[in-house]
Amino acid sequence: MLGRMSVRKLFAFGSVAVLATALTAAALWRPAAWTLGVVVPLFVLGWSDFLQRRHTIMRNFPLVGRGRYWMEVLRPKIYQYFVESDYSAPRNSDSVLRWIMGLKTGNIIHGNKKEVPHRRV
Repeated sequence: MLGRMSVRKLFAFGSVAVLATALTAAALWRPAAWTLGVVVPLFVLGWSDFLQRRHTIMRNFPLVGRGRYWMEVLRPKIYQYFVESDYSAPRNSDSVLRWIMGLKTGNIIHGNKKEVPHRRV
């Protein structure tokens, strides 16, 4: 039965079951009440993702879909600290970009290192 269930239905049933279990555990055994401090905020956040209409990923994959947006925010920092080295240069230096723009506008002829006025025919 669980193999054919969609992620949305699995979340709906699973979140209610986890909340009911946490409430029951807190009612029967007082030290388990701290779990409500974790379960209730996640339940509310998950259901707000489940019911919203703006982001399809968050709607189809509640809570887990938020990871995509967090990674989108964190990507530049991760790239800066773990991918680039101290010796790596930018993708294109300013001189290369000027040369490319010169080729585009027709101000540089192929094979010359100097800028040569170029007439359009």
